[in-house]
Amino acid sequence: MASRILVSACLMGHAVRYDGAAKPLLHPAIARWRQEGRLVTICPEMSAGMPVPRPPAEIAAGRTGADVLAGKARVLEKTGGDVTIEFRRAAENALALARAADRWQPILRFRFHL
Repeated sequence: MASRILVSACLMGHAVRYDGAAKPLLHPAIARWRQEGRLVTICPEMSAGMPVPRPPAEIAAGRTGADVLAGKARVLEKTGGDVTIEFRRAAENALALARAADRWQPILRFRFHL
């Protein structure tokens, strides 16, 4: 069996970005995988209970996602709110979904400013 492909919902045209928009990824491979039934979509942020729309958020000054996961950095909304816990939960949810099957290939647009 061909591997399933985990893809961010916003890339599949779902209006789940922070600003309530979508950012569809139009590519022949995506269309083929969709037709083959291989795509599984997730919005990590929504799976963690974050609303749409929501304020944009970024990892604090010069840090990385690995720093956030290690507890060494925070994710802050442009309005000042700390959403580190929510983004960590979002990453954990996406990872749990990927681990639930034997053969997965991720295509995620999971940055902290989507």
